[in-house]
Amino acid sequence: MKTAFREDGPLSDPSLEAGEQQARMALYWGAIGVFKNPSSHRQVDFDDPTLASEVILLADLLLRLDADASALRALLTSYWARETDLPTRVTRAIWRAELAAWTRWAEQMLALVVGALESLIATRGERLTKNFGRRLPRLATMVEFEGLDEALARRLYEARSQGVHGHRVDLLAEWEERAVDDVRLAYGLLRRTLRRLVEDDAFSCQFVDKSAIDRLFSPRRVSVSAGTAAGPCP
Repeated sequence: MKTAFREDGPLSDPSLEAGEQQARMALYWGAIGVFKNPSSHRQVDFDDPTLASEVILLADLLLRLDADASALRALLTSYWARETDLPTRVTRAIWRAELAAWTRWAEQMLALVVGALESLIATRGERLTKNFGRRLPRLATMVEFEGLDEALARRLYEARSQGVHGHRVDLLAEWEERAVDDVRLAYGLLRRTLRRLVEDDAFSCQFVDKSAIDRLFSPRRVSVSAGTAAGPCP
């Protein structure tokens, strides 16, 4: 929160006085520290239903105060409306993406991000690196995400395999700038894709099972349908 709302941060409001910007940062920082973080580390029980409802109202107020937060609120609304109807593979990818956001270790984050993407595109037990390399750039094209090609996709998958099999991860061995960019690109694609999956029902239904995914990534497939079909996938 301090980074996001600092003077040059992505959520700062330059139209506010410096003191007001600091106060706004403190408001969000305090709310996260008091009400969000404790429940992330342990079970927090609210015995008073009035207090629990007021915490929710505070969160709602904070969401309304910021334009970007309003977009997040819309995304969460879409997610909650379809949470139980999302395909299992999509739910699995969301779970891994959330874990990746919390980890402090690059090797763990890499494995989680690649695993989340693999949840969405992998359907076969052989030629995994080759299929991942071919399908990931196509997924990037579907969600209009730039900068990720087949060479990068293969490099990411090979690095993930090295880590999960107990070997040194060459990509992260010296933690050079390219490694940072590679992982950031992969996570950016994952976030863009998950948002599309949550907001676009018809798109998410194309990830409902292996057969649907194979059809989606067929070399003969030239377009991806989009829409807002409500309810569970047929």
